[in-house]
Amino acid sequence: MSPIPATTGQLRTKIQDMEIGDYIVCKYQASSGNVGTFSELGYSTASEIPVEGSASPDGTFYLVKAEKGLLIADRVVQHSISWDTLNAGGMIQPSSLPIMKLPDPDELPTGNGQSTSFSPDGNYLAVAHSSSPFVSIYKRNDDTFIKLPDPDILPAGNSRGVSFSSDGNYLAVAHDVSPYITIYKRSGDNLTKLPDPSELPTGTGYGVSFSPDGNYLSVVHVGSPYITIYKKNGDTFTKLPNPSELPTDTGVQTSFSPDGNHLVVGHNTSPFVTIYKRNGDSFEKLPDPSGLPTGTGRGFSFSPDGNYLAVVHSGSPFVSIYKRNDDTFTKLPNPDILPTNIGRGTSFSSDGNYLAVAHSILPSITIYKRNGDNFTKLPDPDVLPINIGWGTSFSPDGNYLAVGHDESPYITIYDFHQRKIRSITGGVSYADENGNKSLSDQGFGAFPTTNEWDKYIVNFPENLIADGATLDDVFHWSKCYTWTQDTPDVNIQGRASDQRVRRGSLNAGHTGFPSSSLDPSNTGFRPVFQYKETQ
Repeated sequence: MSPIPATTGQLRTKIQDMEIGDYIVCKYQASSGNVGTFSELGYSTASEIPVEGSASPDGTFYLVKAEKGLLIADRVVQHSISWDTLNAGGMIQPSSLPIMKLPDPDELPTGNGQSTSFSPDGNYLAVAHSSSPFVSIYKRNDDTFIKLPDPDILPAGNSRGVSFSSDGNYLAVAHDVSPYITIYKRSGDNLTKLPDPSELPTGTGYGVSFSPDGNYLSVVHVGSPYITIYKKNGDTFTKLPNPSELPTDTGVQTSFSPDGNHLVVGHNTSPFVTIYKRNGDSFEKLPDPSGLPTGTGRGFSFSPDGNYLAVVHSGSPFVSIYKRNDDTFTKLPNPDILPTNIGRGTSFSSDGNYLAVAHSILPSITIYKRNGDNFTKLPDPDVLPINIGWGTSFSPDGNYLAVGHDESPYITIYDFHQRKIRSITGGVSYADENGNKSLSDQGFGAFPTTNEWDKYIVNFPENLIADGATLDDVFHWSKCYTWTQDTPDVNIQGRASDQRVRRGSLNAGHTGFPSSSLDPSNTGFRPVFQYKETQ
């Protein structure tokens, strides 16, 4: 039979489309004796890992949907690896899967992706880029991003900043060449350019941000006053008086706080970041934060609760994170591991638990997990952006992360669903014919009988096995023993605390108990993916 799992289900490209019995491709790569990495979920075209596994796999396997929120590998992907090594590498008990890149959109931006913005409902993604049409808008369908027709009138030049309004009905683009700011009104999938504001920015627009209520639009640019703030009335944007105290040089990026009461501007000279407090239509500069950025402030993101402000900048440590107390911003200790070079864009996730920083030099994107005031770097995504990372943004539901960057494909989108990887459970003892614990093998599998090996593999529904195929053609259990999570009951004769349970190979229900430190070529790792299913 073909190595593809012989179920009556379908090969899927998206986890959310899967029914029980369906399967999805995934890539796994590892060196001999070491835990590996997963990538290219749903779209890998690499050659298959042999069904008996490999000591140094570099290829694909399939995950079969066995239950709601549960996918089980159709084979052992790696043999000659001990249980202890798998455990030390986070592959026995549940641990977070690496952040995985989605397939590229069908139609790519035409130049460097310099800024990204999701619409508030997460259905649209705008990318500002360096070549005509200068802005590309994608519509999301689950994990697929489809480019929409270009707006009726394009930005006049290299686009550097982009922002959706809080209701998703307006899109602002900052760019080279007058009018330096172009504002579109969205109707369904169509974007129509509005008349230019009566007073324009004085030079190249670098960054743009709508206030959360959609009433204000901040544009930072070359040329004094370096920031231009508009008030929206219907489809009309009217320039407000300049703040009494201006940024010290060219405005590079800007962002409103979640409550709209604070406005941050990054610029080229010290103090590199200027924070304003809004009072009606007036913007008053606050005292500088304690611990200033060490170079040009190039990107900002407030946490959703407004308690944290991340600033990325051109000098080490390349990211500075401040904690806000009313109008006071106090710098926190630096993260444990810093971005590798100039910070250029940043975004908090919608729950405030993750912070993404786009920067120069690989890995081009660095992602932190927040625990209180501490930010700890996560493992790099499976596939990195190519060259310099510029703008980055999380989708409003936190399930996607977009990174604009130099070099094709110019936009890289990651699946940020929180999924777990682990090993299958296999029971701790033998079972008798009534499902009770037995100290000897009676041919009825393992206890408890709810263990996943017996529940989902041995008892995989026969009606989901393709005609003429067998269970072994679905899970290839005969080719290699599978390590499980479990430690055997030490009351079983000959069992010891350093042993672990392995299943399969001799027959589908076989249970064995080798030492956890052994790495035989007939025993290995069968991945299980678990995830929260919303439907």
